[in-house]
Amino acid sequence: MYWENDIEEIENTARMFEMDASAVTEKIEEIVQKHNFNKETDSLQIRALFRNWVSGRRRAMQRNTVNVSNTGGSFIKRGFGIFVGMEDVRNNVQYPRDMIKAACEHDLEGVYRNGIEVNSRPYGISLTTKTEAGYQNSYIANGEETVRNTTIAGKPLDENWFNRIKDASWEFELGWATPIDLTEKFMGGDKNPQYCKPLPLTDNTRKAHFIGQGPNDESPKYWPVQLRDKSGSLVATEFAEKVPLYEPLYFTGVWNEERNIVYGTVRSLDSLMINSQLPDEHDDKIAVTPNVMELIQTCMGGMSTNLVNLDMYHNNSLTRPYAERLVITDGMVTNMQPSPNKVGNRTIWLASLDNYNYDANQYEDTVCWLPPHIDLDFGVGSQILIIGRTSQRETIDEDTGETIINPVTINVYGLLVQERKGEPIVVSVESTDDDWW
Repeated sequence: MYWENDIEEIENTARMFEMDASAVTEKIEEIVQKHNFNKETDSLQIRALFRNWVSGRRRAMQRNTVNVSNTGGSFIKRGFGIFVGMEDVRNNVQYPRDMIKAACEHDLEGVYRNGIEVNSRPYGISLTTKTEAGYQNSYIANGEETVRNTTIAGKPLDENWFNRIKDASWEFELGWATPIDLTEKFMGGDKNPQYCKPLPLTDNTRKAHFIGQGPNDESPKYWPVQLRDKSGSLVATEFAEKVPLYEPLYFTGVWNEERNIVYGTVRSLDSLMINSQLPDEHDDKIAVTPNVMELIQTCMGGMSTNLVNLDMYHNNSLTRPYAERLVITDGMVTNMQPSPNKVGNRTIWLASLDNYNYDANQYEDTVCWLPPHIDLDFGVGSQILIIGRTSQRETIDEDTGETIINPVTINVYGLLVQERKGEPIVVSVESTDDDWW
């Protein structure tokens, strides 16, 4: 049997080189075509040449990444600058898993037969039942049912196999239901390597925002950084804990200049060097501290607005892609709630530093949500600069049924104290509600 179907080896190789599994499969196909191999009869030769390619690539990566200061020859290169914001960790599979489970609880057989669409993407389930010989697994894709008691490689569906999917499955009366990905091809036409495979429990990612010089930059620029937990390394999960904001530092990643994005790797944390912690005699020590405000204004000035114009800025940003809807603004802290809510966020209220018309009654302090990784080490009256993303909820009035558009709030990704006052305390606000009776 054509060993390309040894999914585990392909996935392990993809994780090792931090590439898509489809790219690994393409490499196997390239070997087959180049040597005119028969996929059925020449599997051993295909495997040998493929593993030879893996070994060669691994040696090359080791040579090029022994010293992270050396940026030549490796995919993983180094940049210098500051992180100005960290978004929350996002589990990309949590929502589809929740929707699939809810649908299964309502109509398990219907989900099995017809699948379910979540956010315009098709999903389904596989059903696993216990047999005398081990386990039987079945699923439907493209209207065709597959029933099996062995893997594609011919290995039996035994306890070892079942334990690999058990935690990602739900037990029902008919057996265990495992959510699977039914997207055969992506929008660009590339095959989905996870087609008909189980959805994992977690797929954690985080976006960070960096201003600095990449390996080929002559001057600082803004770089979004995409992070993902992979290969047993919690790159996305631990990044906010280990990487300080607004501290000049060196970090490594894969710099895609065409898309203007940096992809974090398993080495991004291990190779981290914070400039202030380097000895004075260190070759990479930067003596002059970058002016943070100048960097933000130069590299991200198009994302800034004052609080008075926040509503207008928010409405205009809705026409841009979600990833580009950042906002930079400043203000004075008028109140705060240091105790975290159920999702761990603290709340501060921010007033504009600009003059505004009190009599117009058109302005309220802006609610800002602070995630756990941002220190709340300042008090009311402090002047701060924040980087985040705006949001605006719509609610329905229970009495009238009318749609109520709530004030714009800000989810904070980065915070810089410009003038510190006092300590974090709760300031009580006198009620102005006269209709108390």
